[in-house]
Amino acid sequence: MQLSFKANNSINIQGQSLTVTKEISPPSPTADTRLIVAYKFSPDNATFEPPLTLTLKYDLAALPAGVAESGLFIAYWDGSKWSAVSSNVDTQAKIMTAQISHFSVFAILGRAGNKAAPAPASFTVSNLEVSPTSVKTGQQVTITVTIANTGGTEGSYNAILKINGVNEAQKQVTLGPKGKQEVTFTTSQETARNYDVNVGDTSGSFEVNMMETTSSGNKLPWLLIGGGALGILLVIFLVIVLLRRRAYYY
Repeated sequence: MQLSFKANNSINIQGQSLTVTKEISPPSPTADTRLIVAYKFSPDNATFEPPLTLTLKYDLAALPAGVAESGLFIAYWDGSKWSAVSSNVDTQAKIMTAQISHFSVFAILGRAGNKAAPAPASFTVSNLEVSPTSVKTGQQVTITVTIANTGGTEGSYNAILKINGVNEAQKQVTLGPKGKQEVTFTTSQETARNYDVNVGDTSGSFEVNMMETTSSGNKLPWLLIGGGALGILLVIFLVIVLLRRRAYYY
């Protein structure tokens, strides 16, 4: 059996007015509990057989610090203390239910110190930078990213550098809650082409161009050798000419 009616309303059953009002100044709970909300159900002498299903709503934002939903329970005031009754918490609907067999002041209480477990480690990768973005074959490229732990506990993350979809290198970082760390990779490629870079969900690119060979540099020694040979031949020729002229005059 379930009886439902809103606060400050009344229902007449067999000549008795059943009412529920929100308690403005309810009795204080024990030191290890916190009172969330309380209602007075009247008349006090009303009893039920079989029991009624009591449903109370709560506001998650109104829960005191240190009280988790798992620590909520329904209790009634027996005249000297709060007595807990077996109750269930529906964290989706934000309601609590309990079976009651009489009217009294009923309240939602919460056990203090039931802090929600910290969120597990969770990592993000951002700020990928490639420097330089254009190199020659064999020259070094530096890739940096920022790893951040957005969770509430310490954890480790394996940062994997992929180049054109292939794992190139990896580094593991361990970060505390809300921690950040910059990770640096280096690479060099021998094939001239464009390369795509990925670390986590971040991406970038760089291009590799063929290393230029100085053609004049290859020809220069031959030019020097050829020029030297021509110079020697020219000297020999001049010497022969001079010797012939000298022999002619004599």
